[in-house]
Amino acid sequence: MQRYMASFGNAQDQQMGGMDQAKLEINPKHPIIVALNKKVANNESDAVENAKLIYDLAAMTGGYSIADPAQFAKSVQKLLQDRIADEDAQASGGAAEVEVVE
Repeated sequence: MQRYMASFGNAQDQQMGGMDQAKLEINPKHPIIVALNKKVANNESDAVENAKLIYDLAAMTGGYSIADPAQFAKSVQKLLQDRIADEDAQASGGAAEVEVVE
């Protein structure tokens, strides 16, 4: 939708007086936001990275471009590797090591 609206150009943006400014709405009861809030409260090292990932996902879902697609891809890769390592550790009953490839 944002791309469609952007195709009308700056002339209409000026006429509307900035009424089309995007807003990020956060549901504080969403399980992801609840988990992120716990990470922030516990000063967990990955809280900021997770918050940036959530923001980039919201931007992309809204049709916006993100500032650093390469960093976004690294964050998603790390998230997937951590998830797979956790599942492997649970299946084997121990801890699994994860190597992040850059």
